[in-house]
Amino acid sequence: HAASETVHRWAAGRSDDFVLCRVMQMALLRHLTNPVIMGDDVCSNEEAAGILTALRSQNEILFHGDPSGTDTLFPSLGESQAPRRHRWTDAYLAAFAIAGNYDLVSFDRGFARYESQGLRWQLLEVSG
Repeated sequence: HAASETVHRWAAGRSDDFVLCRVMQMALLRHLTNPVIMGDDVCSNEEAAGILTALRSQNEILFHGDPSGTDTLFPSLGESQAPRRHRWTDAYLAAFAIAGNYDLVSFDRGFARYESQGLRWQLLEVSG
Protein backbone atom coordinates (compact mmCIF):
# COMPACT_ATOMS: atom_id res chain seq x y z
CA HIS A 1 0.00 0.00 0.00
CA ALA A 2 1.22 3.51 -0.81
CA ALA A 3 1.05 4.56 2.84
CA SER A 4 2.71 1.47 4.33
CA GLU A 5 6.12 3.14 4.80
CA THR A 6 4.53 6.02 6.69
CA VAL A 7 2.64 3.62 8.95
CA HIS A 8 5.72 1.48 9.58
CA ARG A 9 7.78 4.53 10.56
CA TRP A 10 5.03 5.78 12.88
CA ALA A 11 4.54 2.34 14.47
CA ALA A 12 8.28 1.72 14.95
CA GLY A 13 8.52 4.35 17.67
CA ARG A 14 5.44 3.22 19.58
CA SER A 15 5.45 1.15 22.74
CA ASP A 16 1.72 1.16 23.46
CA ASP A 17 -0.79 -1.38 22.17
CA PHE A 18 -2.82 -1.11 18.96
CA VAL A 19 -6.55 -1.63 19.37
CA LEU A 20 -8.57 -2.78 16.39
CA CYS A 21 -12.36 -2.75 16.36
CA ARG A 22 -14.51 -4.96 14.14
CA VAL A 23 -14.92 -2.22 11.50
CA MET A 24 -11.14 -1.96 11.11
CA GLN A 25 -10.80 -5.74 10.90
CA MET A 26 -13.35 -5.76 8.09
CA ALA A 27 -11.62 -2.87 6.32
CA LEU A 28 -8.30 -4.73 6.50
CA LEU A 29 -9.85 -7.85 4.97
CA ARG A 30 -11.62 -5.82 2.29
CA HIS A 31 -8.41 -3.96 1.34
CA LEU A 32 -6.21 -7.06 1.32
CA THR A 33 -8.56 -8.73 -1.16
CA ASN A 34 -8.99 -5.67 -3.41
CA PRO A 35 -6.74 -5.81 -6.51
CA VAL A 36 -7.14 -2.07 -7.11
CA ILE A 37 -5.54 -1.36 -3.73
CA MET A 38 -3.09 -4.27 -3.49
CA GLY A 39 -2.13 -4.74 -7.15
CA ASP A 40 0.01 -7.84 -7.62
CA ASP A 41 0.04 -8.40 -3.85
CA VAL A 42 -3.74 -8.95 -3.67
CA CYS A 43 -4.67 -11.76 -1.27
CA SER A 44 -7.20 -14.50 -1.59
CA ASN A 45 -9.87 -14.50 1.12
CA GLU A 46 -8.06 -17.44 2.71
CA GLU A 47 -4.75 -15.54 2.76
CA ALA A 48 -6.41 -12.42 4.16
CA ALA A 49 -8.08 -14.45 6.92
CA GLY A 50 -4.65 -15.92 7.74
CA ILE A 51 -3.18 -12.42 8.07
CA LEU A 52 -5.98 -11.42 10.45
CA THR A 53 -5.42 -14.59 12.48
CA ALA A 54 -1.68 -13.86 12.66
CA LEU A 55 -2.40 -10.31 13.86
CA ARG A 56 -4.66 -11.70 16.58
CA SER A 57 -1.74 -13.72 17.93
CA GLN A 58 0.48 -10.65 18.42
CA ASN A 59 0.47 -9.41 22.00
CA GLU A 60 0.69 -5.72 21.10
CA ILE A 61 -2.40 -5.83 18.85
CA LEU A 62 -5.66 -6.00 20.76
CA PHE A 63 -9.11 -6.70 19.36
CA HIS A 64 -11.90 -5.07 21.33
CA GLY A 65 -15.65 -5.04 21.18
CA ASP A 66 -17.46 -1.74 21.54
CA PRO A 67 -16.62 0.15 24.72
CA SER A 68 -19.54 1.21 26.89
CA GLY A 69 -21.03 4.39 25.46
CA THR A 70 -20.21 3.71 21.81
CA ASP A 71 -23.85 3.00 20.94
CA THR A 72 -24.94 6.35 22.37
CA LEU A 73 -22.16 8.41 20.79
CA PHE A 74 -22.15 6.78 17.37
CA PRO A 75 -25.49 8.00 16.00
CA SER A 76 -25.06 11.51 17.39
CA LEU A 77 -21.58 11.88 15.86
CA GLY A 78 -22.97 10.89 12.47
CA GLU A 79 -25.72 13.49 12.48
CA SER A 80 -25.73 16.03 9.68
CA GLN A 81 -28.29 18.40 8.16
CA ALA A 82 -27.50 16.92 4.74
CA PRO A 83 -27.18 13.27 3.69
CA ARG A 84 -23.56 12.21 4.18
CA ARG A 85 -23.30 8.48 3.56
CA HIS A 86 -19.52 8.42 4.07
CA ARG A 87 -19.73 9.93 7.54
CA TRP A 88 -21.10 6.84 9.31
CA THR A 89 -17.90 4.81 9.48
CA ASP A 90 -15.91 7.83 10.69
CA ALA A 91 -18.61 8.55 13.29
CA TYR A 92 -18.40 4.97 14.56
CA LEU A 93 -14.58 5.04 14.73
CA ALA A 94 -14.65 8.36 16.58
CA ALA A 95 -17.29 7.05 19.01
CA PHE A 96 -15.26 3.88 19.62
CA ALA A 97 -12.11 5.93 20.36
CA ILE A 98 -13.90 8.46 22.57
CA ALA A 99 -15.85 5.84 24.55
CA GLY A 100 -12.78 3.62 24.96
CA ASN A 101 -10.46 6.51 25.80
CA TYR A 102 -8.24 5.58 22.85
CA ASP A 103 -6.22 7.78 20.49
CA LEU A 104 -7.28 7.41 16.87
CA VAL A 105 -4.63 7.55 14.13
CA SER A 106 -5.68 8.28 10.57
CA PHE A 107 -4.73 9.77 7.21
CA ASP A 108 -8.18 11.41 7.11
CA ARG A 109 -8.28 15.08 8.10
CA GLY A 110 -12.05 14.79 8.53
CA PHE A 111 -11.62 13.41 12.04
CA ALA A 112 -10.91 16.96 13.20
CA ARG A 113 -14.70 17.47 13.25
CA TYR A 114 -14.91 15.20 16.32
CA GLU A 115 -12.31 16.95 18.47
CA SER A 116 -14.98 19.10 20.15
CA GLN A 117 -16.74 15.88 21.24
CA GLY A 118 -13.56 14.63 22.90
CA LEU A 119 -11.73 12.73 20.17
CA ARG A 120 -7.96 12.51 20.62
CA TRP A 121 -6.40 11.76 17.27
CA GLN A 122 -3.26 12.02 15.23
CA LEU A 123 -3.07 12.80 11.52
CA LEU A 124 -0.49 10.81 9.57
CA GLU A 125 0.81 12.34 6.36
CA VAL A 126 1.87 10.11 3.47
CA SER A 127 5.50 10.88 2.72
CA GLY A 128 6.92 10.96 -0.74
